[in-house]
Amino acid sequence: MKLLLALLPFVSAFAEEPGYLKDFDYQVAHVSSWAEAHGLEKLMSVETRDRSICSNRAHVWANDLARYRNIKVGKVFLHFTENQNSSSTHDWTYHVAPYVIVKGKEVVLDPVFFVFGGMPVSLENWTNNFAKSKKCIVLDPVNNPEHLALEKNNLASDSMNPLDYNGGVRYYPSGKAKCYIRKVPMYYQYPAEVYGVDLYHSGKNEFASFEKWYFDEASVESACQQAMNFKFKMKHSCSDYLRNN
Repeated sequence: MKLLLALLPFVSAFAEEPGYLKDFDYQVAHVSSWAEAHGLEKLMSVETRDRSICSNRAHVWANDLARYRNIKVGKVFLHFTENQNSSSTHDWTYHVAPYVIVKGKEVVLDPVFFVFGGMPVSLENWTNNFAKSKKCIVLDPVNNPEHLALEKNNLASDSMNPLDYNGGVRYYPSGKAKCYIRKVPMYYQYPAEVYGVDLYHSGKNEFASFEKWYFDEASVESACQQAMNFKFKMKHSCSDYLRNN
């Protein structure tokens, strides 16, 4: 009994390690330094299409890091609200990119935006750039029904559900914050998928299909085709890229 009690603080500390996503039982990768994070970012192709979608870029990048470096990144979704007035993001409802943990801090890898100088960026500075706020509310939908209800804003209408919709067209309401963030494992591509698995975790068993523990090859190839410009610049297709590299 004494040994069990002595181990409890250790177990608790492990569960609360930075980057641990409790509702998914998923640990975001720790890297030793900003230089190592920069090295990972350099593996992420910036040969993207002019109007590529962030969720598709992030999906290809996360898949690359998992396949070639065995790195389990997280993804961070930044949800904008109705009062968001940044000229560069006024027509976005959300943005997403991979992230890792560096010395206990969340560091985002989003290399296509030159404002970051081709370098990793702290989560606070990343949200400040896009949402003009360093204090976005962190969504905790499993423990907070109000947050779960907010996630429904990722659907086109109240009559839709995550099983038949994979987009995001509505802003979050602006009553409490300028922005909201949701941290998830690397396998989730769209906000509606995250909403689906959160419904499942809340007891809605019909959404169990949204629990993801691997990359679906077809979804990665589709994301690559929309986001990447390999065929023009690298003289091969996304199919070649995903199967031969």
